[in-house]
Amino acid sequence: MDSKQIISKFNQGVNWNAIVYIFHKTTSAIATILFFQYLAPQAFSAWSNINSIIFLLLLWTDFGFRKSIPLFLPHFAQNKQSHRQFTIYTMLFQTLALIITTPIFLFTIQFLMKGFIKNICPMIIMLAVLIYVIEGCIGVVKLIYHAHFWQKQFNLLISVMTALETIANLITIFIFQMDSHKLFHAILLTKLFTGLGILAAAIIMLPKFYQEMTYTSSKNTNSLWWSFTKHSALMWGSNGIKSLTERNFLLPVFTHILGYEAGNFFKIASDGALLFYRSVIKTIGTTDTSLLAYTDMIQDGKTSLQTAFKKLISKIAGLCLPLFGILLFLLLQLIHNNHVDHMIFKLFFIMVLGYLLEAIFSPYERVLEIKREYVRLFIAYSPYCVMLIILFLFNTISYIGLINSLLLIHGVRLVSVFIMVWFARKRYGLLFPIMLISSLFLAFTLLAYTLHLIIAYYMHEGVSEYIKVLSKYIFKI
Repeated sequence: MDSKQIISKFNQGVNWNAIVYIFHKTTSAIATILFFQYLAPQAFSAWSNINSIIFLLLLWTDFGFRKSIPLFLPHFAQNKQSHRQFTIYTMLFQTLALIITTPIFLFTIQFLMKGFIKNICPMIIMLAVLIYVIEGCIGVVKLIYHAHFWQKQFNLLISVMTALETIANLITIFIFQMDSHKLFHAILLTKLFTGLGILAAAIIMLPKFYQEMTYTSSKNTNSLWWSFTKHSALMWGSNGIKSLTERNFLLPVFTHILGYEAGNFFKIASDGALLFYRSVIKTIGTTDTSLLAYTDMIQDGKTSLQTAFKKLISKIAGLCLPLFGILLFLLLQLIHNNHVDHMIFKLFFIMVLGYLLEAIFSPYERVLEIKREYVRLFIAYSPYCVMLIILFLFNTISYIGLINSLLLIHGVRLVSVFIMVWFARKRYGLLFPIMLISSLFLAFTLLAYTLHLIIAYYMHEGVSEYIKVLSKYIFKI
């Protein structure tokens, strides 16, 4: 593939990721509302926690594959034998890892389920374990498809199966709406069979796609395995460190140290912030690493990398800046209604601003990763690691409180990001498209402000009165 073909496939992949993300969020929201209405409170809590544990443990058993498979697959895919070996070995390794970690998952499920259901049903435990293994296998197959830019094929499969799962859930709710226990079993069975369908179909389709590929090299790739293993381990470590400042880890920490009220404030604010952040992250998916990895292999590497980097950062900015506009609009509304001083809104704005700024500058980190600049990545992560030590080992959270803790966390995370920006700019000459992003930022800022003035006018509050309130607040700051 040349640069134009790679960028075309990148655009197609991002578009399909966006479509599936919107579809998945819509169907999952409908399912959650229906399950909340028809499941008994204990069963709904058990269902929610089973899902949380499944995807939290899958994050920890990722082994860095999310970043290493898209990077190394283009190299292995030059040779037919190594291409097939890479696919088979990574799938087998992930399956084995899931089986080995099943006892940990089983123990966690049994421990938590005691709090929801007095007599733990063995069938529920067994279904939860099977879903955990199947979801983990789907995760690695998804990475393989997306690393080839086959998002359309895989995401179509996911969409069809998700639609079938939603229909099946509606039918089971209609049949078992008066029996929460049977409904709970039916929901888990539907999830299991849907996952099996996705996995089976994806594996069956894979050989056909491989037969259509053209291999241009017979070069031995055995030496790449050590590089792949090392990169996976290091990316696994970086993901593990980052997870220590993510919601699933911070929520119990804040609750334990600062109390239930602070924990609940953080939970509500983080859910809102992650809705913004994940709309960007899920849309981009692993296409950022795949784009940069493929272009880095082209002979005119520097030119191709510059082109791909500019395309990637422009695409991410195009996703983030409308969200900045929405954020500004919400802030103006809250200022006008004197709600901005509430702790939940302060936490929300801190997290959204931090996450979106990280997302915009994330291509610089991806470049250092695909270039395997491990020393520079370690230097960039150093302030973050020091912050973790200060925050957790010295019990700093109890002294500085919830808001200051989040300011420290996201502030230091941004420091690490800007160190990566400096390294990537200095070493590879990757310039930030200031004019493009400044124009977009100004356009969405004016749009948000204009929309708010229109609302103020039609609410009969008067634009001049609104500007007076806003000015008073700004001068107060």
